[in-house]
Amino acid sequence: MLGFKSNLFFDCQFAVECWRHVGLWYDWSEVENAHDWLLEKISSAPAEEVTKICIILWGVWFWRNKKVWEGKVVTPAYAMDSSFKMYSEWLEAKKKHVFSPPQRRLEVQMTESKWQIPEPGAYKVNVDASVFPNAQTFSV
Repeated sequence: MLGFKSNLFFDCQFAVECWRHVGLWYDWSEVENAHDWLLEKISSAPAEEVTKICIILWGVWFWRNKKVWEGKVVTPAYAMDSSFKMYSEWLEAKKKHVFSPPQRRLEVQMTESKWQIPEPGAYKVNVDASVFPNAQTFSV
């Protein structure tokens, strides 16, 4: 498989076990570009499957960072169970969230930098990036 961070999200043993634990498994050998595959899935798969894919990708990324930056190593099962639990907790918190009138929301946006719910029918993709000037490289 070619493309963005394919090893991290699809090829490494940790990621493979995460996908299996959740019950989603795809034939990666047929995929030439992970980016194209992901865009195709997001636009054509049922919403429940897209949600699972997003949680898996986020969970693999999150727990990889925990390992690299904090030395915390967990099993793929724990990584996925906790990632799906965090998603469930977020859904519950979202139910309790009361929206302000548009003018107030604009004021909040200008004074606070917080995650905001996308418009109905839209997906929001959060991105993280690092720049390594001495190595003349970057990662997104």
